[in-house]
Amino acid sequence: MTFHAGTALHGQAHVATFQGDLTTAIALCERALVEAEAREDPVIGLRILLARARLESGDLDAALAGARAAAEVVDPQHYPQLANRIDTLLGDVLRQRGDPAGAEACFRRSLERSEVLEPSVVTTQKLNIGAALQDQGRYEEGRALLRQAAEKLARDGRGHMEAVAC
Repeated sequence: MTFHAGTALHGQAHVATFQGDLTTAIALCERALVEAEAREDPVIGLRILLARARLESGDLDAALAGARAAAEVVDPQHYPQLANRIDTLLGDVLRQRGDPAGAEACFRRSLERSEVLEPSVVTTQKLNIGAALQDQGRYEEGRALLRQAAEKLARDGRGHMEAVAC
């Protein structure tokens, strides 16, 4: 398969994911990944998409393995945005697996990078951390972060305080 055919499969997998057809998305990602690996192309975005689709389909073990595999090949120093996406994915997987402390650590790593590189992600990470803290029974700390995020969304006109359950 050519590079362009692999890219087309990757694009089709995105469409299937957005349409909620996770079985098709996973199959397309797997096909594209086999082809990419034959070209020795790490295609991190594809690995992230595949792990996210597996998470959404409920295959938490495969989602965790995929997210960790993506993390192994990304240098956060050189690719901080990809590292942020992976940390968010890992946090989401760990939270779903019942590891809110591990999820919190992932979300905090992303938050630290986001404050410098991607200010728009800061609010999302505060929401994620707040939820992970509440999952750990750290309600006051969690509510404080959720409240900060909700206030920022309201100031930016992107949401309302009621959008976040504090």
